[in-house]
Amino acid sequence: MGIDRVPSVNSLQATKVNAIVAGQTSVKAPEKEAFEAHLLQDVHILSCHSLHGPTVSPIGQPFVLYGTY
Repeated sequence: MGIDRVPSVNSLQATKVNAIVAGQTSVKAPEKEAFEAHLLQDVHILSCHSLHGPTVSPIGQPFVLYGTY
């Protein structure tokens, strides 16, 4: 199942008015696009990335949050 399909399947039954929906995928653009396409307008999106990967230790790395309000 692609990232675009996940919010479309689960969002309408699972979110409440003014809910906050969070994501933590490695690639942010598809996650953001999927949330914006399928979530209701009153839902707030908060996503994060710890800026590390398979070869980069998370120790000392920044933690980035982005959101839409």
